[in-house]
Amino acid sequence: MFDDCLAAIQPVMRSLRMTAVVTSEPSQPRPRHRPVDSDFEADARLAAAWKNHTRYADLAREQGLQAIEVKRAIDRHRKRTKR
Repeated sequence: MFDDCLAAIQPVMRSLRMTAVVTSEPSQPRPRHRPVDSDFEADARLAAAWKNHTRYADLAREQGLQAIEVKRAIDRHRKRTKR
């Protein structure tokens, strides 16, 4: 009985082993950091425009953004230039 089961399983095992050998390709190196989801140039433009304003809300209104988005962009730019 065991021989019958083994005989039934062997072709499946062979095909699995062959597909594993055929499909093994060299893998691409993974990135070492999280991808950036912000625009460097847009942050720099907002930081430059911030010099003429006193409130995030005023600059946000002119740019058509929310005040928190402007604050975060200015902070990102400030931290990038600090590095």
